[in-house]
Amino acid sequence: MKCALVTGGARGIGRAIASALRDNGLQVSVVDTSELVDSLTGVDFYRGDIGSAVDVANLAKDLEARSGIDILVNNAGIRGPTAPVTQYPLEEWEAVVRVNLTGPFLCCRAFAPAMQKKGWGRIINISSMAGKVPYPLRSAYAASKWGLIGLTLTLALELGPYGITVNAVCPGPVDNAAMREVMEQRARATGKSLQEVRSEYFARLAIPQMPSENEVAHMVSYLASDAAWSITGQAVEVSSGYRG
Repeated sequence: MKCALVTGGARGIGRAIASALRDNGLQVSVVDTSELVDSLTGVDFYRGDIGSAVDVANLAKDLEARSGIDILVNNAGIRGPTAPVTQYPLEEWEAVVRVNLTGPFLCCRAFAPAMQKKGWGRIINISSMAGKVPYPLRSAYAASKWGLIGLTLTLALELGPYGITVNAVCPGPVDNAAMREVMEQRARATGKSLQEVRSEYFARLAIPQMPSENEVAHMVSYLASDAAWSITGQAVEVSSGYRG
């Protein structure tokens, strides 16, 4: 049985990914700073901060002592404030980059060596359409997601000779609680109504419907499968054709 680790898997997209991988017959572990909202049967939970080198090293040691990790899904992320660059607090910038970009780097560095020894592995980084198009008022988030795509492309070339694929999945606006909070924050920051902000997001969709968390999870499941062996170094959109 192949084993997967999903970071930030306690809720939202990460939880949907963990559930989908479990349903596909994988042994799934989740690491998060928060407890699971309610239990996911058959999923092991670890508390930890993937932006901490010490936490990641301890997690890797524990998991390798058990069954190791064949599939790494770097999903954990934070959004940070909605503010222009000229007003963006340095500590908020550093916090977003630490979790969204340094965290995946630490996890890849910790878990890729064992995949190299096995000659098989999957690394799937959850980026965003904010990593492919301009995203005003969310500079740290956008920069971290652009950086995550750069890390993905680089690792694909470094790890491909070992039978490891590395891809990014780029959700656009997703129909979930997190996206509703994003729109509320943008409405407050811009002085627009929530309906105006919502309409602006929908105007950028080729298909006027936001994908669900499960549709992002389905893409991750495919990229984690044997069938996706030839797909690497890609930033795959699950966005209803979103364009900034």
